[in-house]
Amino acid sequence: MRRKGIREETHRRLVAAAIELIRQEGAEQLTTTAVTARAGITQSGFYHYFKDIEDCKRAAAQRIAVEVRQFVADYRRRGGPEAAADPTVINDRHEAILRLFLYEGRFAELLLRFRHDPSPLGKVLRELIDQLRGDLVDDLRQLVLRIAPGAADDRRFWVFARFVVGVCCGFGGRVLYGWLC
Repeated sequence: MRRKGIREETHRRLVAAAIELIRQEGAEQLTTTAVTARAGITQSGFYHYFKDIEDCKRAAAQRIAVEVRQFVADYRRRGGPEAAADPTVINDRHEAILRLFLYEGRFAELLLRFRHDPSPLGKVLRELIDQLRGDLVDDLRQLVLRIAPGAADDRRFWVFARFVVGVCCGFGGRVLYGWLC
């Protein structure tokens, strides 16, 4: 393997180890020692790839964000463009996203705990949340266009759609934190 390939593979292993540790133990417990031990490299080697553990957390969050965005994009493409306005398809999409959060508890915890954090990790997670909210609002728009053409262009619709998505996200967070149910 060429030097560049080895470097990319080592970086990938470090990020994968960080993600696995975050999912198992939470982001606060992430240390350079734990990441390098899981990745099978020396601790001093860590600093060839990341300036500190926060930099590693940001890389892990970015990788998670890419995976989640891909998961959501795959679900949104199912059934083609005509399915975008089908209430059953939209319901299935949103349930799939909820299942992702429920079965990936550590990811959901990471997302909820650090979304207001001023760190680079928090920034990546806020961007992901904004993108997911945009996707959900767009799904509602497609549904409304099917039911009442023209209504989705109304500013009131956008306020309502953002409100609905915000309430759902807030409710989901409360369920995950055990504040409800």
